[in-house]
Amino acid sequence: MKHSFTRHTGGSRYPGFMAFVINWFTTWIPASAGMTLPSIGNWLVALFVLLGFPVFLGARPLVTRETETIGYHHFETGFLSSVRHDTFKSPKTTYRTVVLPAYARLGLFSKADVGVTFRYITNRLERGEAKYTGSGVGQISPEVKIAFTENWGFLGIWHTRSGAQSDDIPVARGVDGELVGLYQAPTAWPLYLNLGYVFRGPYNSNMGVEEVPVVHVNPGSIFQSRAALEIPLSHGFSVLTEMAYYHVYEQKVAGEAIPATEGDALDAYLDVTWLFRGWSLGLGLGVGLLDESHTSFDFERGAGDTDIRFLLAYRVKPHKPQ
Repeated sequence: MKHSFTRHTGGSRYPGFMAFVINWFTTWIPASAGMTLPSIGNWLVALFVLLGFPVFLGARPLVTRETETIGYHHFETGFLSSVRHDTFKSPKTTYRTVVLPAYARLGLFSKADVGVTFRYITNRLERGEAKYTGSGVGQISPEVKIAFTENWGFLGIWHTRSGAQSDDIPVARGVDGELVGLYQAPTAWPLYLNLGYVFRGPYNSNMGVEEVPVVHVNPGSIFQSRAALEIPLSHGFSVLTEMAYYHVYEQKVAGEAIPATEGDALDAYLDVTWLFRGWSLGLGLGVGLLDESHTSFDFERGAGDTDIRFLLAYRVKPHKPQ
């Protein structure tokens, strides 16, 4: 990596901590989403041994995307969990969203990556004594990232259509397109900037009410900007501060504009990451800084009232012929 600062890598004193984190990730987080993920750790280890050797990484922002590509024929896979809580007042309603995306990326060229993300979502809403749940699985998001220079890049993502597994809370989505400009400032402490737009596609839904006929929904598209500042520490640890701003536009249902569906969100995150021989671990806490009372906001974007994120990723480089 060609920067004016030094990246730190971990030492051999942490394998016990690594085993603890992998076990925690494959049990507690899936349990909070009502899922089971058996033998993920064994599968990952076997996959990484077959694919190649570890590559030392830089610290990974949990919300902002980096400009740098992963490298020619390098491969990266990982999981990123998000547990978000929202509270609304009139009437008092609590909302929990758990998002579990698994992803894989491959460096086609030194300055171009391709990747795909498979996403599982579960929601839980409580209003008084009433409790509702909803989940969706199967959304696949292929992506392409190009680094034009060391500082400037572009990211394009296509989010496929996905349906709901439960009628309690509608979580269906249409086909969405996401374009993001990437910038990394040439500073001693890495500074990442993103500016992008999400084109939300229409879909059909009964809005979670069985007696209501299916209607055509046009969700509001989203303007987004994100920034992350990395502060490298010692022994592979880094602290990152992140800010994210979103503006969601008006939603229409059956051709009619829905009041209070346009609004803004501003979030702040504090992350701690650790790097060890190709492994990248991250834990972050986000809080919403605005009153996000609008009803059409994408629950996968933004911190809501609070958002806890966890990252487990591993990158390998190909074997060199002897």
